[in-house]
Amino acid sequence: MNSLDVIAEPARVAAAQSALPVDGPRARILDRLVSLAAELIEAPIAMLTIVEGHRQVFAAHAGLPEHLAAAGSSPLEYSICQHAVATGLPFIVDDASQHPVLRDNRAVLDLGVAAYAGIPLILDDRFAIGTFCVADVVVRDWSDDQLAQLTLLADIATDQFELQRHERAAAFRRGWAGVFESDWRSPQRSGV
Repeated sequence: MNSLDVIAEPARVAAAQSALPVDGPRARILDRLVSLAAELIEAPIAMLTIVEGHRQVFAAHAGLPEHLAAAGSSPLEYSICQHAVATGLPFIVDDASQHPVLRDNRAVLDLGVAAYAGIPLILDDRFAIGTFCVADVVVRDWSDDQLAQLTLLADIATDQFELQRHERAAAFRRGWAGVFESDWRSPQRSGV
């Protein structure tokens, strides 16, 4: 299965879409994590992306060009994150212009991305839904400490998405329990 097939796989896309929209309090946490990543790793761009079947959504970001930040997403042609999502493994690139997969990527050609480090966000040890990543406009050698910090922040972000998913499922169950309870107690059922 090639990477585009993995990205478009319906169950993976459904898992990615279920992560959106991010609720308000959680969005603030993710924004802080992304800002922290940019500061700790000294990267001008940091993002938390959700990769759907045809686009990547910026769930949180710092340092994105204004037109991308305002759009809130980009087509997959601009996505470097899709490669981490497709493999389910970290995707670390020191010089994107020399990388065989990235040298023709629109983010490299149009936006000047020169270096990238992305950690996939994997829900339930099953689907990579997106990445926690940093990028730079200069070639750089990502240190082991920087990658360890990025991985820790990605784990925290993944926990936030898992928690949001469980909260939504619990709210859904409570809603249905209320429907059944009110239906059970309705006058037609009680013989009144």
